[in-house]
Amino acid sequence: MNINLLDFFMKISNEKSIREISRIHDMSSTAVIRKIDQLEHYFRVKIFDRDNGIRLTENGELLQKNIPLILKNISNVHTMLAELRNPNQGKVVIYAGGSVVVDLLSPALCSVQKKYPNIEFEIVITSSSNITKAVVDGTADIGITIFAPETNSRLVHACHQVRHVVFVCPSHPFASREHVSFTDIIKERLAIPDQEFSIRRRLDVIAKYLNIQLKPVFTTSSLEMQRDLAVRNLALLILPEFCFSYECNAEILKKISILDGEDLNTDLEIIINKGRTLTFAARVVLSEIEASVSRLLSGPKSVTG
Repeated sequence: MNINLLDFFMKISNEKSIREISRIHDMSSTAVIRKIDQLEHYFRVKIFDRDNGIRLTENGELLQKNIPLILKNISNVHTMLAELRNPNQGKVVIYAGGSVVVDLLSPALCSVQKKYPNIEFEIVITSSSNITKAVVDGTADIGITIFAPETNSRLVHACHQVRHVVFVCPSHPFASREHVSFTDIIKERLAIPDQEFSIRRRLDVIAKYLNIQLKPVFTTSSLEMQRDLAVRNLALLILPEFCFSYECNAEILKKISILDGEDLNTDLEIIINKGRTLTFAARVVLSEIEASVSRLLSGPKSVTG
């Protein structure tokens, strides 16, 4: 089987006509039809319905769903063969939620680079659902999620409980306090994400329970924007405890505990596709991420293997 045929199938699988495929890929219609015939001959099933334009059959949809993982596995085999020649190189793809990157992921990658300078990284910042999908289909080697929907337990490599705390400017009235209550927090000028984020939905539930209407002054999912607003003493932030370690050490921001804040506790999950064999580079990075998480989080840890 020519691997290029699988690549070709993925490129054309959503197109509606052979003429359009010919135009986009600069091929003759005859060449397109020949490649489709080769695919159908190899798999011995009808992949495209060509009665009126083209569209995937049920067989074709099954192929479309599974070929990305096949191609990723082939790529992994190439990587592992290369590692036999030189074990200190490779590329690792990591999908992560935005709030975990700077203070959790960067130290781990820094440690790997010092030991293995030839390892390369591709880091994609995206939503929890996209992280899970990327790990399942083989696009990502490692995923790091927080406030994710319920994750398939077969993907979870390790799970850590994360506390949320308040971040304020040192000149904020709360800065001298060791802890604050939800009632105190909700009445303040807040910078928090919208309802697509679980932390916001939990805050809405707490506010409703306290019979207080939550009215954030700033609604933004940008961690950089939230940080800047807090530094300028324009807003109070509610974020995972490991955020802004540099700013807190430099006394640019102050971290304050939340009284009875267990309602905001959530899980940070490190996920992998256990049906795939991780490359040497991915195993090294996974180990460093686990060490970085353990250093940063004070909550309990459960490892599922």
